[in-house]
Amino acid sequence: MTKLHKPSFYAGILVALAVVAQAGEDTLFDEIVKQVDADALVKTARRDGQMRLSGLSKYGYGKRASEAGK
Repeated sequence: MTKLHKPSFYAGILVALAVVAQAGEDTLFDEIVKQVDADALVKTARRDGQMRLSGLSKYGYGKRASEAGK
């Protein structure tokens, strides 16, 4: 059962992911993303301009179909 969260929840997760990505903790990063709705997380990051800072783009989350083949 997936629990729906407010955008502020995802904004907080993005901050945590930025810290984890900065520390280079790849496995922890992936585990955090797997525990939440990754699509909603990416949507929030794109809306707030946080794809790079959060590490989502670094770890390949949220690639658009046009970028996936590159």
